[in-house]
Amino acid sequence: MTEPAAQHEPSEADLAGVPDAEIPDVDIPEPDIADVEIPAAPEEAPGVAVGGVPAGLFGETARPGEIPEPVVPEVEGPPLGTTDPQLHTGDPALGTSEPVLNVGDPVLSEPVLREPVLGGAGTDGPELRAPHINDPDTIRRLLTTPARWAIVGLSNNPMRAAVGVARIVRDELGMDIVPVSLKGDTVHGERGYTRLDQIPGTIDVVDCFVNSTKVGAIVDQAIEIGAKAVWLQVGVIDEDAAARAKAAGLDVVMDACPAIERRNILFE
Repeated sequence: MTEPAAQHEPSEADLAGVPDAEIPDVDIPEPDIADVEIPAAPEEAPGVAVGGVPAGLFGETARPGEIPEPVVPEVEGPPLGTTDPQLHTGDPALGTSEPVLNVGDPVLSEPVLREPVLGGAGTDGPELRAPHINDPDTIRRLLTTPARWAIVGLSNNPMRAAVGVARIVRDELGMDIVPVSLKGDTVHGERGYTRLDQIPGTIDVVDCFVNSTKVGAIVDQAIEIGAKAVWLQVGVIDEDAAARAKAAGLDVVMDACPAIERRNILFE
């Protein structure tokens, strides 16, 4: 059997006579850019930003490539940590309405600055009276001295803040509590009454969970029964009533909560 002949790579001498392959010239036309039409950007309707976003939502009308700054609208309302005068629980007609606390601010008991109020009329007419400012030493003394507290507005309604605050005043501050409400409910096992002058014995502090328009009468009752202090809860404000109580020698705390002030004392 004959073996196949060995194949050899062609040498330079073998390739010397082979002509180079010719590549024909081909004309490739360049595109005519002038013939290409670029559509114009769509016109936005008046008052609408680019992309259909309403103008004014992000300030001025947005431009391509810009990141618009959002506009934060100004909202009128009570300062954080105070109460909204439009929001109450209970029945305002019965004097059981209680302001709802705005808890967006961690400093819940920060005092609210109020304008000077008109005092009693004198020979030259009404005089401006400085608004009441709570005394931190008075608050500390009232919360650390064992006493008997009448809590006006304390009923069996679990939706009212008075229920929880009364438990703190009794169980954590060590005070004796006496509930006072329209029905005279017994709360936390403590007998209730409908008026301050029905309570036997002495009352040291009258804590008021009532509407600001009703609290003046409660403060006057507290003065009549010989109470030593009146405490108006957060959002309960009556400058005239506070002035009458101070004139009668009572300690006054207004627009504050003993449960909140207790925490402030603990973290001093």
